[in-house]
Amino acid sequence: MRAPMLRSLSNKLLLAVVLAVALPFAGFALFLDHEITDRLALEFARATLRGLATDLAAGVDREVDERVGDLESWAREPLAGWALGEGAFELDGALPAVDAAAFEQLTGGAGSFREVYEGVLDGYLERKQRFDLIALLDERGVPLVVGQRGAAERRSETIAALTLEQFHRQPWFTEALAGGVGRIGQGRFDSWLGRTESDEPPRYHVGLAVQVRARTGEQGVLLALVNWSAFESLIEAPLVKDAFRGFVSGGATPSPYAWIWGTDGDTIIAHRDRTLYGEHVSGPRVGLPGMVEDVLADDVGGLYRPYTFNGVRKNAAFAWTAGRDEGGFGWVVGVGIDNADVERATRGVSAILVRGTIAVLVVVVAWAVMIARRTVAPIRALERHTQRVAEGDLDARIRIDTGDEVAQLARAFNRMTAELSVQSERLVKAEKDAAWREMARQIAHDLKNPLTPIQLSLDLEARARSEEDPRADAIAARSLDMIRRQVEHLREIATGFYEFTGGAKPVPRDFDLSELVREIVELYADHATELGISIDLETEPAPVHADRAKLRRAVTNLISNGLEAMPDGGPLTVRCGPADGPAGRCSRLDVTDRGVGLSPQAQARLFEPYFTSKSGGTGLGLAIARRVVDEAGGELSLVERPAEEGTGCRARLDLPLAAKRGTDGDS
Repeated sequence: MRAPMLRSLSNKLLLAVVLAVALPFAGFALFLDHEITDRLALEFARATLRGLATDLAAGVDREVDERVGDLESWAREPLAGWALGEGAFELDGALPAVDAAAFEQLTGGAGSFREVYEGVLDGYLERKQRFDLIALLDERGVPLVVGQRGAAERRSETIAALTLEQFHRQPWFTEALAGGVGRIGQGRFDSWLGRTESDEPPRYHVGLAVQVRARTGEQGVLLALVNWSAFESLIEAPLVKDAFRGFVSGGATPSPYAWIWGTDGDTIIAHRDRTLYGEHVSGPRVGLPGMVEDVLADDVGGLYRPYTFNGVRKNAAFAWTAGRDEGGFGWVVGVGIDNADVERATRGVSAILVRGTIAVLVVVVAWAVMIARRTVAPIRALERHTQRVAEGDLDARIRIDTGDEVAQLARAFNRMTAELSVQSERLVKAEKDAAWREMARQIAHDLKNPLTPIQLSLDLEARARSEEDPRADAIAARSLDMIRRQVEHLREIATGFYEFTGGAKPVPRDFDLSELVREIVELYADHATELGISIDLETEPAPVHADRAKLRRAVTNLISNGLEAMPDGGPLTVRCGPADGPAGRCSRLDVTDRGVGLSPQAQARLFEPYFTSKSGGTGLGLAIARRVVDEAGGELSLVERPAEEGTGCRARLDLPLAAKRGTDGDS
């Protein structure tokens, strides 16, 4: 097997390319897989973790800045100053002229600025849902106005709780009253909201405070509790997992999640596991003091050392938010990922590398195959054209696109086929001439056979008359009968030759082939009985479009041949109906005899004119039948019956089904 393959020029070229290019590339790809892929995947994961931690820390800072901006906007509202400085004024009270119109417009002629301010704050909190509480405090920390989201019925408890807090002693209150931003930090402020610590679910907030100034010179503080859910949404954003979506496949969810630690770098204030809120990372429940050490050793951000949490190996990164001197709280934002995801990504990269290597190898092999084929294509073309010439196609010519040695060989081939074509045409002409001469000889022979007895009969009659033979009348009667039979034979010879050469122009029409077959079988029924032959006839409607008279002669010839093939009698099977032919649905006639069959020599010459295996006949019957069937667009065949069915022959006539069934009328 190996030697013939290596003898092929294209296979040799292909093998050379594979050895020179494909194998070295495959080795290099294997090196990349084992030496580089693992490191690249881990470094990429760590770099992505650092980028995510930095982005999330920036998002936390933006959220804080936006809420501070919102609070400062409310503090600058004139209504806040009026509520702080004016107290509860009635319409008949003494108001500065500049404020009277505004008061009338805001209150509708009744109430106080504080009541109006309270209603405005409640509406804002319900619409925005960023704050759960905004309280206006005077310079002693006493609440003057309290806006509370979704808990108006607890407003009195909230006011009482805020009154007892003595805010004026808190550093953040002092900072806010001095014009800065008071940062209370994150935690649970249940008492400020009229809740207890047992209320579920627990709520966490971030406290902020800014200065408020009245026109009359009074100062106060606007205190706000920011809903912690905004910060939880940041660390639970799809971005955290989407950044590592390529590490997993099949629709699986990657493992990364984020968290926020307090300013001490140890207390958990945001995590996907809410039960960890307030827990210390270095404490016994979490038990990761090394992570705290990594955070406290870097005041900007970086990578944690690899660690194990709840039995799962992980890698993580962190970043500090803006500190208090920068307008932030100085929290730590971290992002972690399971090592299993990184290893899965490594396997994914390895799979990609393997597929890429296979793809490159396929491309290289395909390119080599293409080059090899283009190299040997002219040679194969020469082989194909040589085969065509061997099959008799002397018009085969090779297209010449190059000027190399193969092209010279192609030109020599084209010259050879051109010369063979000329010689073949001469040979065909000579064979046609010989065929016509043979046909003329055969016709002369066939005409001579009946003319001889006619001549003898006439001579006999003349001699009887000249000798006044008393048997002259009887001799004349026999001679006339002989002459009549021979003239009829001459007519058959002339008619057969006429039909073989084309005969009258066919007049096709639609009719049922099965009806024609039944008519012919009925004509031969008595003759078949005399021969001891039983005709087994089965027919179905078989519409055809053909010359009925010509097709009648063809069918008659097939049935007559079947009867004559069984001199010892037997069954003759005749089947007619629609069938599946080589070219599709057709009308089919099968005539099967149980005769002696055909010799290979006779089968090869069945449809040649003047060939017959019978003692009588002209030898034109099957030749004429084939011509008629060909004119109708059908096929005629005569083959031996299968050996397991016995001796005999089967004649099969297939004609295209007519477009619609006719009734023997012209189409």
